[in-house]
Amino acid sequence: DILRSAICFPFVFTSVKNGSSWTYGTLTCKVIAFLGVLSCFHTAFMLFCISVTRYLAIAHHRFYTKRLSFWTCLAVICMVWTLSVAMAFPPVLDVGTYSFIREEDQCTFQHRSFRANDSLGFMLLLALILLATQLVYLKLIFF
Repeated sequence: DILRSAICFPFVFTSVKNGSSWTYGTLTCKVIAFLGVLSCFHTAFMLFCISVTRYLAIAHHRFYTKRLSFWTCLAVICMVWTLSVAMAFPPVLDVGTYSFIREEDQCTFQHRSFRANDSLGFMLLLALILLATQLVYLKLIFF
């Protein structure tokens, strides 16, 4: 969230101040949009991992103390970054593009043609992460 606030929001504010126009060029637009999408997916994946870690620490304390070492946590963090980059990478694979959307006053992911299955895939992934996180917290509450 700090990454998105520090890097992406100043460009959005400048865009709004300039009357919904992007003055930084297409490469900057693509980089800022990529970083915005990357930070959103990273936040979702990291919150899920934090909820699982909390569950393990409370419900399975012995397993947690024996198995979750520094290296295990480092591997999970690397996995989260890898998944986040993979989710923010579709324009490289020609699935869509990052471009300035005037109505939103920001550079973001834009489908070349609206495909319900692309949007549905991203929404289902986000819904799955949120559902899994909520289930872990419900399990902790009723432990």
